[in-house]
Amino acid sequence: RHAYEKQMTFLVLFDAASPNECYRRTDSIIPQQALALANSPLVRTQAEKLAVKLRAESMTAADFVQRAFDTLLSRSPTDAEAALCRQYLQASAANADANMIHALFNHNDFVTLR
Repeated sequence: RHAYEKQMTFLVLFDAASPNECYRRTDSIIPQQALALANSPLVRTQAEKLAVKLRAESMTAADFVQRAFDTLLSRSPTDAEAALCRQYLQASAANADANMIHALFNHNDFVTLR
């Protein structure tokens, strides 16, 4: 949706490309972007869906952590990250896997291009 009155607020917050400017994007980093990722029902729903998919493909917590990092961050977790994630999954109750995925959606490596 490109008409001004029909733009998606979530995409506008993340500098959606403007069709009036040959789809060029301006770079900006504002606190509302982090808050949107942390509090958005869209992000929470997608984290839950991805957690279900990854859990179905994973036999162990270590497998789940590896697949989550590969899928979201396009890299393997460091030893410290993997240990912390496995510890969290074992110690936490319901929705621990979705909560971990949600945290990775908010990870700097997910939102930053290098």
